[in-house]
Amino acid sequence: MLNSSHPAGYKSTHTVNQSEQPPRSLAQSQETIYSFLLENVKNLPAEVVLQQFIDLFICLPQTTNAAHLQAIQEVIASNNENEFHNTIKRCCYILLNNWKITKRIQYIQQLIAILENIPDSHHSTVPAQNTIRVWVKNFVSSASYAEVKAFAEKCQQGKTSWNNSYKSHVLVAQSNDTRKSIEQREAARYEANKLKYQFKFDLAMYMASAQSPKPEKHKNPTNLPDEVLRLIKLIVAKRDPASYASTANVFIKQTKNINYRQFKERLEKFLLHSSHSSEVGNTPNINLSKKLAACNTDSDNKELTDALILRTCNKVVDYLTTEDRREPSPIFITLISQGTPLTLVMILIKILLICKGCRIHLETCIAELIRYYENSSESERSKMTTFLDIFNVMCAIYIDNVPVKLN
Repeated sequence: MLNSSHPAGYKSTHTVNQSEQPPRSLAQSQETIYSFLLENVKNLPAEVVLQQFIDLFICLPQTTNAAHLQAIQEVIASNNENEFHNTIKRCCYILLNNWKITKRIQYIQQLIAILENIPDSHHSTVPAQNTIRVWVKNFVSSASYAEVKAFAEKCQQGKTSWNNSYKSHVLVAQSNDTRKSIEQREAARYEANKLKYQFKFDLAMYMASAQSPKPEKHKNPTNLPDEVLRLIKLIVAKRDPASYASTANVFIKQTKNINYRQFKERLEKFLLHSSHSSEVGNTPNINLSKKLAACNTDSDNKELTDALILRTCNKVVDYLTTEDRREPSPIFITLISQGTPLTLVMILIKILLICKGCRIHLETCIAELIRYYENSSESERSKMTTFLDIFNVMCAIYIDNVPVKLN
């Protein structure tokens, strides 16, 4: 979205001949910008107006003869960063208010994402571009922006929201995004760990209180109905977490002295055809044979290494979640649409048990799926939330060892 090319329908307002008009005051320049956006947000497609916002505050076009672009240049030239903050803040509210009324919620999300993901660029030969980049980043760190973001979140309350346990996946992905600063990545990692810990704690408390004779119950930390307790008890009763971990360890030991091609063959059997596959449902719609056979074929006769295991597990995760980092994979859609997300979840759990290093990649893929389903229908989002809840619960039990009592 951060580019200078304009979508179809983009238009500028009046061309101004500065020699014919006296210099405007700062307030007049600001009003020119407000009027421009207010008119266009009501009459133009939202994606066009979003691009116009980018032209004003992110990527100044080289041609600035339009009145609104001259006006932002004048605001910058005033050398008053506080007034610039006031200008962009009001512009945000103009767009948010109108998109809330017209239920264009996805564009509210896009506006926030644009502001929070401004790329670091090389020093520009255009002074105004350097100034506006610094001022916008300062704005995003300010209390004024915190108000804007809080308002944006309220605008989206009509939609089914992702709870904190879902947000942790997005934060993990951000913490491993090398395009972000070290400080941003550390902050995301800290917040993700905090959310994950809180979820595990809440789950353990919920499970304990659900079986207590006392009337007070701990809140269910998922969006699943209370039948989640019955589901968890059923799965854990059939094969406890320690047993699953033990089976994974046996697989790891048995694949120590084989070549890569043999590992791929055994991996498919471990994931899909082990003696415990009946616990998670049938897997006829999951065919890993061709995918694995084509994976790193130049290493088929080589000795198995940790690096090859990691690359292969990451490939399997792609196949099961999102292969292009934009849309869910066919097998993901099939499994969550057929009401069998538990099958998918338990296969992913098995992958994590034999390759812990794969978790970051899996979290990143889940984050991409969350972004995709943000703008889907409520029914599609509901399928995704069911998968996320089951994944988080099972991951907490089988990977993070949250205790579950069965008596």
